[in-house]
Amino acid sequence: LDHIQIRDTGKKYYFPEEPLTPLVGQPAHGPWTLEVWDSRLGALMSNSELVSWRLNLAYVRTNPPATRLTNGVPYVGSVFSNNLQYFVVNVPCTPARVTHTLTSLTPPGRLDLLFNQDTFPTGSEPGDFVLLANTLGGSAVLNVGTYPLARRGAYILAVRNSNPVQNNNFRLRVDIDCNPSFSPLGPFAIPQTISFGPDGFTLTWVSDPGAEFEVQYAEDPTGPWMAFPQTMAAPNGEFSFTDDGSASGGLSLNRFYRLLRLQ
Repeated sequence: LDHIQIRDTGKKYYFPEEPLTPLVGQPAHGPWTLEVWDSRLGALMSNSELVSWRLNLAYVRTNPPATRLTNGVPYVGSVFSNNLQYFVVNVPCTPARVTHTLTSLTPPGRLDLLFNQDTFPTGSEPGDFVLLANTLGGSAVLNVGTYPLARRGAYILAVRNSNPVQNNNFRLRVDIDCNPSFSPLGPFAIPQTISFGPDGFTLTWVSDPGAEFEVQYAEDPTGPWMAFPQTMAAPNGEFSFTDDGSASGGLSLNRFYRLLRLQ
């Protein structure tokens, strides 16, 4: 040999003595520290300095995939068996009126449209609300500041098959009106259950004291909906309504209720 040239090849990578595989699936929160021990043959220097180090953490995706809907632009897709197709809607303004239109493209296959302001709706999550049920095509209107759309911002929709063994195609469209021709009404809250007792079905909810409501009922969530003759008002904002069947031709095994706020 008459010539030797040493060339720096860049970064050097060293693997840990123990594999990090047992940490897969464990929570990553907490302090991470690095201990370096130079045990190479002939390593006598004790004043070595670690210039830099880096730890890459790859997180598992826990949320299901969701499609962001554009105002006024229809989305055409498919939903298979008991799966759910998720969508994110962002309402940038208040007051606002939001119209949701869902159409089945494979009749007689029927669909449900679920809503949740905070998380991915499954039909049983806290805050889940059924906008449309067992429908071939319909629209549901929500006003920002009223139940269940309590505030502006993002919320999540889910499309599912009413019959979980079917596969259906659908079209979903959301129209956001930031200049609605109404004054937004105060929010009100409805319990997740309706009690049944000797006097019939009792529905209770809370709103502002100046509100007035019309109670409607149907034997099927797709309608037709009928209204009880009396208007509901409560000076203290705590509303209660009991259906004993006398004003609706008797009580049926399947009965659905909804509220229409008048003022």
